Amino acid sequence: MFSVKNTLFRALSVFTLAFLFSLEYWSLYLAADDEAVVVVGSQRILAGEKIYRDWDTHLSPGSFLLGALWFGVWGFQAPSTRLAFACVYGLTAVIIDLASQKLFTGRWQWLPIFLWGTCGIIEFPVLSYHWLASGMAVCTLWRGILWVQQPSRGNAIWVGATVAGAGWLLQSEGLVGVLMVILWTLRFRLRSVVWVVLGCLLSSILLWLPVYAEWPLIFRQNVALGQHLRFNHKPYSLANLTFFLSHYEGLSLSQGVVAFGAGASHVFINILRYAGFPLLLLWAAWACERRRDRLGAALVYGMLGWCLGTANRQTLLYVSFLNPGWVLLITLGLRYLPGAGRWATILVCLECAGWTTRFALRQQMYIYPLSTRTGVYYLASSQSAQGLTTIYSWLNEIPPGSDILAFPYALSVYSLDNFRNPTRRQTLIPYLDPEAAFASAQSSLNEKKVEWILYIAPDAAEIEGDTDIPAILTEQGWEKARRQLTQGYRLHRGMAGAGLYRRIP
Repeated sequence: MFSVKNTLFRALSVFTLAFLFSLEYWSLYLAADDEAVVVVGSQRILAGEKIYRDWDTHLSPGSFLLGALWFGVWGFQAPSTRLAFACVYGLTAVIIDLASQKLFTGRWQWLPIFLWGTCGIIEFPVLSYHWLASGMAVCTLWRGILWVQQPSRGNAIWVGATVAGAGWLLQSEGLVGVLMVILWTLRFRLRSVVWVVLGCLLSSILLWLPVYAEWPLIFRQNVALGQHLRFNHKPYSLANLTFFLSHYEGLSLSQGVVAFGAGASHVFINILRYAGFPLLLLWAAWACERRRDRLGAALVYGMLGWCLGTANRQTLLYVSFLNPGWVLLITLGLRYLPGAGRWATILVCLECAGWTTRFALRQQMYIYPLSTRTGVYYLASSQSAQGLTTIYSWLNEIPPGSDILAFPYALSVYSLDNFRNPTRRQTLIPYLDPEAAFASAQSSLNEKKVEWILYIAPDAAEIEGDTDIPAILTEQGWEKARRQLTQGYRLHRGMAGAGLYRRIP
């Protein structure tokens, strides 16, 4: 009984620690359109629409179904979305700690939690299906370590269940789980793999039950995933790191201790995590095999499966979704270095200073408010805040709950200002969405006599750096889509890069 209470107290403490680390992000306007993917999908479900039947998505249904449960209870007003994110963040911390307790002893058990708290989510601190799937992937990693330690039927079934859960949340993480199981089975000659398969099949049947009637549509929409993967194809390359570092050209102490410390720490942690990832994986593999560390090797082979399963997209941002496993892997790698304690102490000190300066800089920078119908958020750029404030002032003319098309990628308009998307597509992005999607959207606009269209052009230069699609082609695609979809509409309000169009009577 004492052991159970101890375990529960530790889990609650770890959850609370991560939850507190998330508080600073709750009112910041960050990746709002990406965060809105889950929120808008949840809105549509709660409005009575069904995934795949009434709106298209290439994603698995898990994040939308969980989101509908959450928002059905808590509503959409701020900080409900970030509260959901904090819970995902905290639960992931608990799973990381459970794995850490199996892998390490003494004070080493706390290093992964420390790193997860200070730098685990700095690249994307918002609610996302990626974090939900990453949390389930690290759960597969933890259960896999237990399975390698004791290849029992029960442990195997649990591994299968977590693989099913990962695939239910995101296809790529389902593939990650499958690759983890294959590598563990081959390396450790595990004979109970048939129970993993059984656990995966039974869990998948239960999880996909709410959308079982839509299988033809699910298959058709996920076949379309090929176009999405071509758009999002950017494998591991140090050129991705170079693009990131270009944002910090001219960084110097003359900008102030806080700004320099925040920038330098951000650069350091990303070089360590991104450039150092392959070296860390090789070092940890060699060290574990040499010392016959079975559980450490299980972690290494699990992380190899995670890397292979997400090899299609390994920019700095996407590699950061491997952070739940990376914090365990770097702890393992440090543990086997000569003078391990000193190296760990240096890393902790650097990251304490780094987190402190990054926190202080965010308090100084994010001071420009943006008022929306669901809450007030703060931006770091006065120019961006001014532009968005102008756009949201236009939207104040439109009653909440109205149909409005916001494109190419402006989903936050639906989530933050309580509008409805009148088309089947969540986005209408040239080169990502098929040509037929634009014609279908145009038909929906005419059939439903949608009164309003909002066009907001994203940053073509940033997209070029992230996808290698030339900015000029991206801009041409947006302009073509804008002309096509606004036929029969006139410009009601406008400024550079954005316009609110109203249907001509």
